[in-house]
Amino acid sequence: MMLLAAGFYGIGGGLCFPLLSIMAVEKAPSLRRGKANSTYMAASDLGASLGAFTLGIATTYIGYRGVFLFCCLILLIDLLLMRVKLEQR
Repeated sequence: MMLLAAGFYGIGGGLCFPLLSIMAVEKAPSLRRGKANSTYMAASDLGASLGAFTLGIATTYIGYRGVFLFCCLILLIDLLLMRVKLEQR
């Protein structure tokens, strides 16, 4: 079961990361696409490293269940913000 979950995680990450990168670069003016790409990559790496570090420390205080619930809350807030932003267009 863990191998199946890891496979889905790998496929999802392998598809989402390049697609989000393309979306970020397409929004930038043509002369700033390199800067947009490097900003996206740096923010992605920083988010992954700081998120793992911070949530690892938070696990000590609120446990794994609390960390996963917190991440679900952040995801729901993010989805709501994205929906509002898309409706404004």
